[in-house]
Amino acid sequence: IIGDVDLGNGDNDIDLYYSSIAGNVTAGSGDDDLYMYESSIIGDVDLGNGTNDIDLDYSTITGNVTAGIGDDDLDMYESSITGNVDLGGGANYIEMDYSSITGNVTAGSGDDDLDMFESSITGNVDLGEGANYIDMTDSTITGDIIVGGGDDILIIDPSLIDGSVYLGNGYNQLSLIDSTITGDVTGGTGVDDVYLDNSSIGGNVSLG
Repeated sequence: IIGDVDLGNGDNDIDLYYSSIAGNVTAGSGDDDLYMYESSIIGDVDLGNGTNDIDLDYSTITGNVTAGIGDDDLDMYESSITGNVDLGGGANYIEMDYSSITGNVTAGSGDDDLDMFESSITGNVDLGEGANYIDMTDSTITGDIIVGGGDDILIIDPSLIDGSVYLGNGYNQLSLIDSTITGDVTGGTGVDDVYLDNSSIGGNVSLG
């Protein structure tokens, strides 16, 4: 398809197998599903408000990915996104296996999960307010990690954060196992736990 795709409001399904779209993909309010297998989109993807599901297998998106208010899932396997990812408010879940995002990753208020296995993010990660969970295994984030108020858990084993970590307010837990943070670690008001096992923090540690 050469041109924009606008599906409007409602519960929309987009399935791409060995296919390509050269244009923007837009869906309005509703529960939308985007599945891609060995496919590509060159353009922005905006699924609007609702419970949206984006599943990429061996696929690429060259453009920004946006989902509005709602509980959104982004699953990536041997895939890449070159652009910013903004999943909006809600309990959002991002799973990356052997995948990459070149751009900032943002989620609004809500309990968000980010799971990375042998994957990379080149950009800042801001999960906003809520009880957020980040689990990195053999992965790299080149940028800052920001979590707002809420009880947050970060497990880095073994991985690299080439930037700073801002834990915000709440009861936060940061565990580093065979891992490195090159920048600062900052916590707000609340009780913070920092555990290091054969790991290093290159900047200042201020837990508030």
